[in-house]
Amino acid sequence: MADRRKATIHIGNLAPGVTENVLYNAFIPFGEIITVALHNKEKADRSFAFLEFDSSEDAKEAIANMNYSVLYDRVIRVSPANFALSTEETPVPDSAMITSSGTQSTV
Repeated sequence: MADRRKATIHIGNLAPGVTENVLYNAFIPFGEIITVALHNKEKADRSFAFLEFDSSEDAKEAIANMNYSVLYDRVIRVSPANFALSTEETPVPDSAMITSSGTQSTV
């Protein structure tokens, strides 16, 4: 596994409807995801997340391709995180993947 700090990205300006599953499926094309940590601010219309990849190269590719892209009608901002996620964060389960038809996978 790569240096955790270099493999962790920050995703900002998320719409209220964005879930950990949505983020997982949006970012999985760039590499294996270790952890997704979504932080919803109550009484705020924006939330943010930290996502850890297995590789720092995957994180760089995700940043290059997803920064200023649109997710749930919002332009998101994707950048390197300033710290590594704690090992206490919840890892993404295999069952989190959503299929292209919008249903949850039964993996």
